[in-house]
Amino acid sequence: MKDRDPKGKQREREGLPFSDEILTDKQDIEGYTQDKEQLDNELNGNNQDNFEKYQKLRKLDEKISKLQEELSSSQLQHRNRYDSLMENKRDAENIAEE
Repeated sequence: MKDRDPKGKQREREGLPFSDEILTDKQDIEGYTQDKEQLDNELNGNNQDNFEKYQKLRKLDEKISKLQEELSSSQLQHRNRYDSLMENKRDAENIAEE
């Protein structure tokens, strides 16, 4: 006797589901682990270098800002001195004319 029910055949085909696991050799896993550790070490080294560079740049930026402030205050002092000298000169000329 043959089963002519198409649903029965589908159930036979479905069987076991495919596995989510991937089979690999132990050597491959060890190689990937070593590569990962090496890349992690390189990344940590680069992060430290970048942090040191960032700190140096911040110090240099602070130094530049300080020097710019000193320059602007110095220019202001020189300008005020120049203005006072010019005013004294005009006063001296006015006294000489009288």
